[in-house]
This record gives sequence, C-alpha cells and structure tokens, in this order.
Amino acid sequence: MHGSYATVHKETESDGTLIAVKVYLKSQGRHALLHAHRELRALEQLKLNYESACQKYLIYLISSISTPLSLSLRFHFHPCTLDKITPISHELARNYVLQIATALNYVHSLYLVHCDLTPQNILVAEDGSLRVADFGCAHPITETIEGSTEGIGTRWYVAPEHILSCPYYAPSSDIWSLACIWIEMVTGRPAFCGGSDLEQLGILVRAIGMPSKEIINELSVYPDGNKLIFFAPSNDEHTMEQTEDVDTQLEDDGHPPYMCLNDMIQPFAKSDQGFIKQMLSWSVYKRPDAISVIETLRPADTPSV
Repeated sequence: MHGSYATVHKETESDGTLIAVKVYLKSQGRHALLHAHRELRALEQLKLNYESACQKYLIYLISSISTPLSLSLRFHFHPCTLDKITPISHELARNYVLQIATALNYVHSLYLVHCDLTPQNILVAEDGSLRVADFGCAHPITETIEGSTEGIGTRWYVAPEHILSCPYYAPSSDIWSLACIWIEMVTGRPAFCGGSDLEQLGILVRAIGMPSKEIINELSVYPDGNKLIFFAPSNDEHTMEQTEDVDTQLEDDGHPPYMCLNDMIQPFAKSDQGFIKQMLSWSVYKRPDAISVIETLRPADTPSV
C-alpha cells in the first residue's frame, strides 16, 4: 500500500504474527524525512507497551529500523481501516467516537496534536476496537510553523483555522476532525469535500453558516484569514464574482453535492446533534476538549475520567 510519503507492506514473523512495516525512503526528499522523523518522535513520546496501547486505542510501535536508504516502522498488522466499514449504526459510531476521544485525551495530555485524524488513519483491530495511527503530521501543542509552506492534515477533515494557515497547533483541531469522522461513520460519506482550500471554506460557510463577527475577528489574524471575505454578504462586484466562481466549483467539481449541517445530522439524536455542532465551531476556543467528549458519550455506569 502506498501513501504520500511511505509504503506499507505485510510480513509474517517466525511465530506466525502478522506485522505491518511502514517504509520511508530517504530518497523521497526533505518532506518525507520530516514526516518520518515526526512520526517516530511522536510514537516514542507516547511510551506505550502493547497492553496500554490497546487500552488507549492507539497504534503500538514494535520497533524501528534506520538504514542509509530508509526508515522502517514496525507495527502489529490490523485487517482494515475505519473508512472500509462505514456506514455503521449510531450506537457503534458513538462507541467509536468514545474510543477515538480516549486516544486523543492521552495524546493531548502529552502536549501533542495528531493533526491528521481521518478514517483512513484509524485502524480496526480483529476484535472490532480501533487504533489511532499515522502520526506523521503530529506536532507539539506549542510549536508554531511561522514561515512554513507545509500544509498539515487532509483537507476534508482539517479544521478551518488550518485552511486559513493558522501557524500553531491546538487540541481542538483534532476535535473538529473527530466530528467530521463521526458524521461520516453514520452517513457513509465525508461531510465536507472541497477540491481546494477556497472551495473547502465555501462548503463550510454554506454547511455551517458564516462565523459571527467576533469569530471572524479571531480568524482574521491568521495568514489567510482574509479568504473569508469572499463569502461575506457584499455588494462589491469583485467579491461577488469570486463567490460565484466558488459556487461554480461546488456544482461542477464531481464531488458529492454539499449539504447544510442540519441536514447531515438530522438522523442523529437531538443531544448528539447539538454536541456535533459544538465540535464544529469555527472558533478553536469554543470546541469541547477530549475529556468533555468522553464524559458526554461514556455509558452512565462507567467511572469518570
């Protein structure tokens, strides 16, 4: 299997154990090496053994092998990824959101942000439980990327502040991605399918609504915060032409037609609808944290975190 920066193949140990080997070739250049070393650093920072990794729904790194030509990461093999089994029932989706939030709570407690949470990066174990994987985009919470041209994450799942080139990382960015995954698990289709950053913003505005003036002020400090002016009500001819161009893209790009958020989550329980809307706040400060997700979704007879 080929990814953006690495290939993954399956091996069998002498005792019959199946292993997934992720290989980064150093010849692929600087970005591949950054991705590889970032993933290894994050996995080592998690400091998990196999049992604790299972309890926290995280991938377990068995070992790493560095040669002059490559860096290989060895994991236990898992039969499929989350995107291969959707749509699923509301009950199972809530349980899976709880599992992912448990993983994120541990990751965030170590001052890390995953930054690329997608159904393709969540593995399904043989017992049906999940493992959050692929830490190649992970960053420390306090780390900034001022002056960097490197994007993070996968556009359909990335929080709007990073569409606007926010130069720092916060746990709430992962919470946005988790909400997108929750919707997709139930509906069987990605929530927001933009073909470009500007188109993605247009879809978000049409699905969720234009952010309030207060939140626009918050977003405007980001390097690309001015992109939101294309979607604000305006009589300016140039702005209207830009908006019409994006509308045409939304209609003609071949992706599934966009829907408003209320229509997407209509099949969900009322309490879940409200919580998903909180998770999809435009503001990084107004989204719940991973502990709040756990406390909201955990069964009543389960001890508090």
